[in-house]
Amino acid sequence: MEKELRVEYVEDISNERAHRVGKLRSDGKARPIIAKFSFFKDKNYVFSKAPTVAGTNFGVSPDFPKEIVDIRKSLLPHLRAATKRGCTAKLVYDKLYIDSQLFQGSR
Repeated sequence: MEKELRVEYVEDISNERAHRVGKLRSDGKARPIIAKFSFFKDKNYVFSKAPTVAGTNFGVSPDFPKEIVDIRKSLLPHLRAATKRGCTAKLVYDKLYIDSQLFQGSR
């Protein structure tokens, strides 16, 4: 976190647990790391640093349950279409907001 995300005062961030997921990969790619933070403000701080790794081999994203991932996948085409139309679109957890209105499409 300190090197790649440029997080200052890493020792002050309270982390309950961090572990890798998945099997070792034969192609040499690194496995994702799941981290559980003790405090919401620490998690938000780390997520606020996510843009610093844009365009690199690193990424920061929330870990959602499979059901939520499936819902988000079904909403992605609507999000892309809305942004192409010039609307402001935002995916929040399992809901899509287009121009600050909750999208009521079929899931």
